[in-house]
Amino acid sequence: MNQVGERIHAARKGAGLSLRALGDLAGVSQTAISKYEKGEIIPDSGMLIKIGNATNTSLDYFFRQNNVELSQASYRCRKSLNKKSQSLIHARTVDWLERYLEIEHISNEKIEINLPGKENCYVDSLKDIESIAIMIRKQWNLGLDPIDNLIDSFEMHGIKVGLIDADKKFDALTFRHENNPVIAVAKNIPGDRQRFNLAHELGHIILNINPKLDEEKAANRFAGAFLIPEEMMKYELLDSGKLSLSVALNRKPGIRPEYTVESEKYPLVRKTGRSWSLKGAVRFYGFPDEVAVHYQNADFVQEFNLQQEILFRSLWYIGPLRTKAERLYSWTGMEPESVGFAGENTIAALLAARRRKISLGGRSRAKPFEEIIAMKLKQMNLIEEFTVNRISEQRQEYEVKVRTKGSIDWVD
Repeated sequence: MNQVGERIHAARKGAGLSLRALGDLAGVSQTAISKYEKGEIIPDSGMLIKIGNATNTSLDYFFRQNNVELSQASYRCRKSLNKKSQSLIHARTVDWLERYLEIEHISNEKIEINLPGKENCYVDSLKDIESIAIMIRKQWNLGLDPIDNLIDSFEMHGIKVGLIDADKKFDALTFRHENNPVIAVAKNIPGDRQRFNLAHELGHIILNINPKLDEEKAANRFAGAFLIPEEMMKYELLDSGKLSLSVALNRKPGIRPEYTVESEKYPLVRKTGRSWSLKGAVRFYGFPDEVAVHYQNADFVQEFNLQQEILFRSLWYIGPLRTKAERLYSWTGMEPESVGFAGENTIAALLAARRRKISLGGRSRAKPFEEIIAMKLKQMNLIEEFTVNRISEQRQEYEVKVRTKGSIDWVD
């Protein structure tokens, strides 16, 4: 294979297409596609554009210089993946990492790995994992509170993380690139499970586990301890700045995941009869139902759970745009529910909100939503201004152009 042939092969695998399927989409025989991939025939630019459209890849992909090799690849899946699914995930992961490395090279910003040595992370029993999780948090200056952005925390300490669109069975993939750890995680899964998968993979990367122990159980234990340290899950009620009630769910030290409830300002009264062990936090923020069974006067903790869920439903997070930028964006006129897990619906959300006006408070006049976004991006020194324009009245496609500070040129 030559470089272009290798790229065509990788693009086809990344799109999950057979030789025949790609040939049908590009208007040639499967034999022709096979010869392109083997380097026996060099396709012209028109054919490369057709192949790019069929595989959802840009023309420059076929001439990209970075060649990434995944070593020591380890998949985390709920069910075993077939070879086709693995090939698709592999191809998409390579494509993402190549683009990541290209940006890293252009920006000349490479972050060094900041992980403890394996000799400091030896696990002889599962109870050793709690202290290792706390050690990582201290080394990364994370404290004991919930981590705001897990992906940013990983990347700030040298672990590259990519969000990959893949089979529903797929959770995450950890591998090495130039002996540095890289994690690819499924982007089409709920955020809490995505966070757990990332923490689980971090466990595989740093833990030096006694072969007698179950490695998956150890990584799961690490994920729980890293995301929610054993110290506590606590709710506090304040009255005029003073503590009026504090209720915490603490994990007892030891191998078994056993918990206890502690309360300040309001003594809890245990029920008589058989004592059932308490389970851990529900979805990281809720008290388990067993608390009400344990205590005569603890029904109120379920109200904490309910109010927390109401609070979550009132929040909207516009996170970093992690999907690759496109030249054109489609919008049918429908209003999306959110910007998506990876920002894939951002442009549609902007277009849907064009008629909205927002006041920033005080006596400031209400401004169009798009103008507010542009102003905020300018304040962060990311861009000078941007435009979103329809290609033509007959098409439901839009073009985004950006002008950076100090430049007179618009780029898409």
